[in-house]
Amino acid sequence: MINVFRMLWHYILIFVLMIERLLRGTKIKIVNKEQLNIVKCIQGPIIFAPTHCGKFDIQTLAEVLWQYRWSLLSGDPNFLPGTVEGYWLQFHGVIYVDRDDKEWRTRAKQEMITHLQNGGNIMMYPEGTWNLSPNLPMLPLFRGIADIAKETNATIIPFAQEIDDKNKTYYVKIGEPIYPTEEPLSILEDLRSQMAEMKWSLIEDLPFCKADYDKDKLYSEWDKYIEKRLSECSYYTFELSWKYARKEKWQIEREQIKADLSNIRPTKGTAFLSNKRLP
Repeated sequence: MINVFRMLWHYILIFVLMIERLLRGTKIKIVNKEQLNIVKCIQGPIIFAPTHCGKFDIQTLAEVLWQYRWSLLSGDPNFLPGTVEGYWLQFHGVIYVDRDDKEWRTRAKQEMITHLQNGGNIMMYPEGTWNLSPNLPMLPLFRGIADIAKETNATIIPFAQEIDDKNKTYYVKIGEPIYPTEEPLSILEDLRSQMAEMKWSLIEDLPFCKADYDKDKLYSEWDKYIEKRLSECSYYTFELSWKYARKEKWQIEREQIKADLSNIRPTKGTAFLSNKRLP
């Protein structure tokens, strides 16, 4: 009886999302809808792993996966609780984590493992933040998703999303299941490869991305895209997005160099470091 009530409540929450989306005037287009049949055949717990580019990514995937109950890993414990989205997640299922708190990260990881071992599903964004990069279809992924999948024998299902603001349409593409038979680093490599390929195919193939822009117009359109994404969420900023992105080693070293340069006192001996041609 409890399970029946939970599923009924789940469908009510999905219905609320659908009404809210229709009021916003947006549509959802699943590019390869037949792939959902493969997802239905999976036995055991599932980790849904989508790309992340805006406020409505979660709501979009919730509608696409209306047949599934899952708990979301959310890194916004200081912003979402008390909001409409926060209440929705609270009723549907959410595991909060403060990404600046090491102990909280450890607790959240164990909570996800327990949830999956008990037969539940998880949704988590392996990029860890919104991808607002103008030239990277996928940011570097955090390894945690692969470690959790390996420990719980959970299947990972990749998703890619792209937004067409002109036609108010969310495009979604579903990837091939990734079974935890390889080592975590191999799982992570497969996952990022699939997600990047799907994201690029959306950018490259869909009609709204085929406009013949010159370089200046392309930059202008990208600025508008970023402005639109950030305007949808009152607390999110480009700086916050970059703060929580996983950095490659060369990016960390470059940021450290910039920080060191800012602390150097200008002298005749250090003047050459102010050359604008230097990275």
